Amino acid sequence: MRLQILLAATSLVRKPARALFSVLGVAMGIAAVVSIFTVDHNTILHLQPDVATEGNYSADLVVRPTGDAIDPSAALLEQPGILEATRVKRAEIVLRAGDAEIPARLVALDLGRAARMGVLRSNAGSLTGDTAGLVVGEQLAQLMDLAPGSTLQVAVSGRRPAKRCVDGELVEIGQEVPATGAVQLQVHGLIADEAIGRAAGGMVVCMEHDLAVELFGARLTPLELWAARDPSVDLERLQRGLTQSFGSYDMRAGAVVGQEADERAFRNGVRLSGLMTLALGLYVIFHTLSMSLTERLRDVGVLHALGASKRQIAGCFFVEAVLIAFAAGAVGLGGGLLLARLMLARGITSLGLSKTVSESFDVPWEQVLVLSGIGVAIALLGSVFPLMRAQSTNAVQALRGEASHDERGQRRFQLFAALLLLGVLPAVFFSVVDLVGEGSRDLLEVVLLGVGVLVLLFATPLLVPGAVALSASWIARLARTRLPFAGLLAARSMSHGRLRVAACVSALTLLATAFVGLTGITASLRQETVEWAGDALENKVWVSGLGDVDVAEVRDALDHPDVLGFELGDHRVDVGFRIQSVGPDAATFGPLAEDDGLRALVLEGRGIFVSNRLAVQQGWKLGDDVTLVTPGTGAQSFTICAVGEPYGYFRDPHERAYAVIGEQHLARYYCIDVENTGSVAVRFRTDRGLTEGDRVLLAEALLRPLAADGVVPRVLGAAEIRAREVFDVTRDFLVFHVILLLTAALAGLGLLNAQLLATSERVKELGVLRALGAAHRQIAGSVLLESTAVGLVGGVFGLALGAAITPAVVRTLKVLSGLDLPQPGFAAVWALVPIGTVLLAIAAAIFPVWRLRRASPAAAVRAG
Repeated sequence: MRLQILLAATSLVRKPARALFSVLGVAMGIAAVVSIFTVDHNTILHLQPDVATEGNYSADLVVRPTGDAIDPSAALLEQPGILEATRVKRAEIVLRAGDAEIPARLVALDLGRAARMGVLRSNAGSLTGDTAGLVVGEQLAQLMDLAPGSTLQVAVSGRRPAKRCVDGELVEIGQEVPATGAVQLQVHGLIADEAIGRAAGGMVVCMEHDLAVELFGARLTPLELWAARDPSVDLERLQRGLTQSFGSYDMRAGAVVGQEADERAFRNGVRLSGLMTLALGLYVIFHTLSMSLTERLRDVGVLHALGASKRQIAGCFFVEAVLIAFAAGAVGLGGGLLLARLMLARGITSLGLSKTVSESFDVPWEQVLVLSGIGVAIALLGSVFPLMRAQSTNAVQALRGEASHDERGQRRFQLFAALLLLGVLPAVFFSVVDLVGEGSRDLLEVVLLGVGVLVLLFATPLLVPGAVALSASWIARLARTRLPFAGLLAARSMSHGRLRVAACVSALTLLATAFVGLTGITASLRQETVEWAGDALENKVWVSGLGDVDVAEVRDALDHPDVLGFELGDHRVDVGFRIQSVGPDAATFGPLAEDDGLRALVLEGRGIFVSNRLAVQQGWKLGDDVTLVTPGTGAQSFTICAVGEPYGYFRDPHERAYAVIGEQHLARYYCIDVENTGSVAVRFRTDRGLTEGDRVLLAEALLRPLAADGVVPRVLGAAEIRAREVFDVTRDFLVFHVILLLTAALAGLGLLNAQLLATSERVKELGVLRALGAAHRQIAGSVLLESTAVGLVGGVFGLALGAAITPAVVRTLKVLSGLDLPQPGFAAVWALVPIGTVLLAIAAAIFPVWRLRRASPAAAVRAG
């Protein structure tokens, strides 16, 4: 073993460039997946508030039954996407123990289910006992000197009648409930100072729901259901089920971070891109190891001649592979974490750009160490084939330099690498990095599409190496009219190294395909945004920050010949999705002005507009009935009379999934004050020749006098909002551009290694040519010409493949995200793809050319 280690270390020291490029090849692939996973982890972690330390605890999902269901808890558990649920009621209480008397909060729930949901955790004693009892928060126990087995006097405070909205007025429901006398209960255990244990400042006790109802009855608040959702079930499917069965529910914002349809599509795209980058990095190392063997075939022959066994020779190569793989794993892990930190510091996340994620950095050590280990393990498996080839090398042929052109062996190596990268790697990768959302047919199509692209690219060297190399050598022959000698050498080199050329073309094709697909997706998203803006934004100006202004004053102020009508922005409620109001002042434009029946249905009847995005998310279509659960009058049914965004969009806060109903319904069923407003969208006439700037200035001039003294309203025009939305699309895809840059660097490394391999295989030939008088610039010209041909072929193939698969990618994204994405046409930037791949290939050839310049012709002839 000492001999193997010595020889491996000597080889790495003698060839520092090869060692460096080998380490970088694997390290960059590992760094890509480590950085992507770490960025995604921190994105979700930052946007999810830590419910274990919140004073006002809230479950992932809170459902308020309407009273129709006999067993609402069981009905909720039957909903797809619900893992566990508990009944919850509350009351304000007074606790007495000895002379101490402290106000606290009682939370009645199903203790076993609540514990499984993480709502509470026992810190001492148990959650239940043989006698009637309760569990006490840790802070409360310390304050009152309580322990398991202590007794408490519990008195529940009285409760005033609840107020509900009935026909536009808040009325008291039921009778006032007086306080109870004290009930003695035993303390079964203490609950940790987290989650529900921090409710009411830690002054909290919990007990079984049924016992609390038996003891305190009507003094408890109305029933709520707290539920834990299953993240593997798509959020839209869960919301549809809850809307149909319960109507009223609250989803904690932190519980659904990254779970919206478009967010799932974005995060899955980032993860699949990371897989492709890792695959390319490992593909590079496979060829690097092959290059290492080719460079050292004479060493193999010498060792054979000196009596070294095949096992000892294979051990040298394996030790070298171990050193390279583990060094690459360490560099890749450190580089990936550093890259993730830099990305987060600049607001680059797996959900787009954010300025706030940089505040914290958490490393998911278990996952990133496993991902690094996968890269190291696959790299070591990639060394198996070169080891087998080293063992089977004929010593005499190796000493003569005749064993380096074994195309059959190279083809078997390509097959082995392709099977390893396309079969083993995806399976292992997805066992560590889960895709976001349901394992549905749509998501499966995305995975298969990504793996299919990898198969197509990495199978090319196996299936049609001759055709690929012929295309490149044909380009070199065309150059012989201007560079006859360089063109001859380049064409000859590519015809003899068909598999090597095809592998280089594959790497560049992957890069070009990724670029074309990415630009195609962003172009489609930008086009969708522009089309949406044409319906929702055109000829409007948004004015916010007015304070609390009488709508009649707004109407008088906007009585201007250039103004067509206006909408009110802060008249809305949330019932699982946003409900916005529309009133008579908006019926002077759009569909309500064009269709008397539609206007009557919305403003006088029970018609409802739904936006395109909400319709897709909920699976609704024109004519469907939508049930809205109201706080005081139960479920109310509305009929979808239009799908689109002519009304209801307001940027603060931005939301494109919403519905619009007549303002009288918001007043009647939700007691929204529709007589006052602080936010207005003004619609201007189109026949008055006003520019965007004119409309903004006019809206500000008309409404600014209504604002309170010292308050400057915020005014936004349609063009500004549209520009921001379009910019957001480009900005949010910055993370993909980072991945693309890593892919470009890996492709460049692959090309560099391939050129080094080509010059190593032809070292004697090139030495003889130099000895016979060939100029360095002629030989260097042949290398650069070969790189140019390979870059051009890879760019053209990638452009064709990218243009072919982009429509399929857009269709899949359309299904996953719920966006009505149009198919993009040919983008002008695509014409630059072949130029970019050619420049990358030439850049990768600079080091081999420099190395050739330093080589001695005499030493090259002797080494050959």
